[in-house]
Amino acid sequence: MSRTTTTIDEAASVLLPREAVDALGVKAGEELDVEIVGRAIVVRSVEEASRSREFIDTFESILKRRRSAALAAAENRHYYEAADLVTCAATYAYHLTQAHACIDGNKRIAAAITETFLETNGGRLMMTNEEVVQLFLDVTSVC
Repeated sequence: MSRTTTTIDEAASVLLPREAVDALGVKAGEELDVEIVGRAIVVRSVEEASRSREFIDTFESILKRRRSAALAAAENRHYYEAADLVTCAATYAYHLTQAHACIDGNKRIAAAITETFLETNGGRLMMTNEEVVQLFLDVTSVC
């Protein structure tokens, strides 16, 4: 396996072993997309990188719309139904949990936002941590 790195001005060139180039499915002279993720270097064809970016942009857009809809639900209940503080907090809890607007941690985020909403508006969540965990587990089992 080659470990040669050539630096030209501000750019660097790395020799890849033939097996790596073959695995990428590129021909000699074709461009590659190189991205550093943490401590790893991700090398892929320019076409594959473009498809990946398009997928990520679409996925992030969907998550953003889901978050917006979940947050708007409580505002709408307050505005259109004159919902009280507890009803708005319950609406946040339910919609943020059900929206799956985050890749991970939806229940934890919903619990934190619900508690913050109550405290910001003069309320208080009078539950133990265990009761909060059980409540949000129960909310997710509703649908």
